[in-house]
Amino acid sequence: MFSDLILNINFWSAIFGLVGTILIFLYGIPPQLDKNGAIYLVCEQNDKKEKDDFKITKIKSYFGLAFIAISYILQIFNLL
Repeated sequence: MFSDLILNINFWSAIFGLVGTILIFLYGIPPQLDKNGAIYLVCEQNDKKEKDDFKITKIKSYFGLAFIAISYILQIFNLL
């Protein structure tokens, strides 16, 4: 029973779609992160931690988009 579920393309499509949606929900680019690392309300300084946070958030959001794309591709393969 479980092995049939693991081999089912609909199962993997749903898992990738769910994980991708959760990643986009959690790590979508929030407006308070500045990609240049500027500290909020202080424009003369750049914060290395803020830059690193932006890079990590951007990578995780791209993984979310990739997982959603994989989900759609699996659904198309299932239709063919």
